Amino acid sequence: MFFLNTLKKHLPKIAGATACLLAATPFVAYGDGLTIFSGVNTELTFESDFNSRNSRNARYRLRIPSKRVENKVSQVSIYIPDYYGEMDQRMRDLVCVENCEEIEGELSNRILRFEDADDRDDAIEIGYGRKFKKEAALGNVTIEENCFEDWQGNDLVTFHCLRMPLQESIEPRTPIQIKLSHLRNPDFDGTFYFHGLLVTCLDEGGCFTDPEHRPVNDSPTFEEFRRGSIEFVGTWIVTVGS
Repeated sequence: MFFLNTLKKHLPKIAGATACLLAATPFVAYGDGLTIFSGVNTELTFESDFNSRNSRNARYRLRIPSKRVENKVSQVSIYIPDYYGEMDQRMRDLVCVENCEEIEGELSNRILRFEDADDRDDAIEIGYGRKFKKEAALGNVTIEENCFEDWQGNDLVTFHCLRMPLQESIEPRTPIQIKLSHLRNPDFDGTFYFHGLLVTCLDEGGCFTDPEHRPVNDSPTFEEFRRGSIEFVGTWIVTVGS
């Protein structure tokens, strides 16, 4: 699987940490104990504005340094833990377009989209280059709730996937900033571990299937993904409140 192969070289950075941080950091294990997500030694820069509990206008700036951008970037994805809350409670102007009926006793992987492009562009900006002054045009952004889950000890960790395809690729060794605006924070103080992935298209036709640039499924369990490579680039430790 491309995802696992590309992550093997990151294991020295992911492995090794203090017991305290390991206990505090949710992570996902896949296959024979391979750690995919971990905040250990892979922390990325996070900054915020208006970031008190229950803020209705919080803004997050999630940064990826140039040294972590090893290939052309066709899609940026953020895996968000489900304990952060349902995404239509955290981001404005989202509508459910798939799997919208609730199934009693089961997690639903609802697919959410912004009502229109203006709402999307108001909520999400991807800047890149020096001081992030260049702005990447976004494709059809989607959020899949409960996109990936796995057991870690006795705890089942579940993630929501925010997938942001780009209309034009960002070159390697270019710093990237994802700015999320108009967020409604949880109504409690907390720490949330957001994981960053970058998708690279491997063929000239790209890995998108239509002119609207619908995102590719980059979940580690999606075995049919063959037209791109996926890199885990690190973890943003998102703090809310004090």
